[in-house]
Amino acid sequence: MNLFASFSLPNKVGIFHKALITFLFLILCTTTNAQLNPGVTELIQMVHSVEKDTFTLNYSRYDRYNRVEQKGHVADSLRNINLVDSAKYDLRKGQENFLRNKHDQVTSIGISKDISHGLYQLERNNFSETELTPNTLKILQSYTDLKALSILLEFVTRHRHAGNTHYSLVREKLINSISKQMNIMADNNLPWYNYETRDRKGLKGIQLEHGNDLLTFGIGGQTNNDMDYTGALKLSLITDLFKMRVGAVNKSYQVFTYGGEVYTPYFKDTAIFIKNDTFNILDRPHACFHYVGFENHGISDDGMRRWVTDVKVGIIGGRFGYNFQNILHRDISLSPAPVGWDAQIDYPGRLAFQLLNKWEFLFLKKTANYTGSGIKFIPSFSAEAAVGYFMTYAQAGLNISTHNFIYKNSHNTLSKTRYSNNIDRMKRIRFFGDYDISLRGVIHNTTLEGHGMFKTNEDDDKSFAEPSVYKLDKKNVRRAVLYNNLTLGLQFPSFNLFYRYSIKSPEYKSTGTLHTFEGEVLDPSTRWHQWATIGVTFVF
Repeated sequence: MNLFASFSLPNKVGIFHKALITFLFLILCTTTNAQLNPGVTELIQMVHSVEKDTFTLNYSRYDRYNRVEQKGHVADSLRNINLVDSAKYDLRKGQENFLRNKHDQVTSIGISKDISHGLYQLERNNFSETELTPNTLKILQSYTDLKALSILLEFVTRHRHAGNTHYSLVREKLINSISKQMNIMADNNLPWYNYETRDRKGLKGIQLEHGNDLLTFGIGGQTNNDMDYTGALKLSLITDLFKMRVGAVNKSYQVFTYGGEVYTPYFKDTAIFIKNDTFNILDRPHACFHYVGFENHGISDDGMRRWVTDVKVGIIGGRFGYNFQNILHRDISLSPAPVGWDAQIDYPGRLAFQLLNKWEFLFLKKTANYTGSGIKFIPSFSAEAAVGYFMTYAQAGLNISTHNFIYKNSHNTLSKTRYSNNIDRMKRIRFFGDYDISLRGVIHNTTLEGHGMFKTNEDDDKSFAEPSVYKLDKKNVRRAVLYNNLTLGLQFPSFNLFYRYSIKSPEYKSTGTLHTFEGEVLDPSTRWHQWATIGVTFVF
């Protein structure tokens, strides 16, 4: 028995020793793994840390920071092998200040990169074709800031493992889930704006606008004179399929448009307008622009700036003006048939394009707080420039609105949740309105002066296109025109209605005066033109 015990004791000690070493090794591995791979709670804390610095997040700056830092490492290596005269080493000296100044600003984005790696680690044992783990979904749903989530999407999109099928699967699932989460956040808090995502929306809304001097309903003594800017039609299809990323990532939406604008003299004087090629030398010529277009609307991360790029291609001088006005007069206003369209500018039609850029800036130092009820008055100013064969001009203006840029876009559409995410509040009918005044400096106006971009060039190509029958001399065109617009509207859960009343100062001078049938004087040199626009928007 003693002999057996003498042999078995060392055996037991050896087994216990191995078990203890194995246990300690497992603890060490677990601790090391926990340090390298943060848990769910730590990742959520990192998310909150990133979102605290949301207004300083700049992915483009982070990219530049990394490039400069890499050049610095190369320069240090060159210095270590005594290549002091190297141009790359000199470059290192010039970039030190940039690295020092930008380090704190890009730290939060570096944390986003760590969050991205953490999500991959959480999914390393998940081989589902479509589903992420509950912990990963919990982390994604902890995001409350759209910009911070878009930065995470950037890192996940760039995270590639060549030849590793599992990591490619995880990458696709993360991209899709983050994109869906971003769309939910954007739809609930912004009017159509969103960062670029994988899950894009083909049709976000439809808007139809109609402008006519008939719609002034007698306000300000305005009557249905069918004169100057007498009618317009615009159909807008809002989409998310064609993001135009130029420079830094930004929130945007895109619009396909179809429409036309109609300009006429006072043609109700049947003593003058008796044929389709009639014109009045005391008045403006007929003109119309029939187009298709594409718009890109963007807003800055802090909501203090927004902009639009608008490209239109169409026909000036075609049959749109006559057809549009003839239908309205016959079936709606019951007015006399339009006469004189064969004497319009660029008849029977010439190709034209128009490029417009507009920038708007809030006067406020930071975005307004929209908790609670009450009407706010938000001031902003704008700058606008357009060039093309329709009109070339520059414009500046001031605006007072009841809503900030992040709550109402330039299409007069509000975000779905202005006050909170409460469903009952979303169903409330909300009011919106704004007033803007702007001064336009006109360089060339084809609808008055004849075909051209910066000057009338109809006489330069008579062999190819006949010049307009009648157009104004450039000295009779006013180069400064003042615009006033008052917009009022109601927003419902899935659509809105708005009414915009517009007044503009005279666009041209006349050598005489006109008179209506009632004896009213219509002097183009002094008459301020008035019209109104009614619009309806369906939000999907």
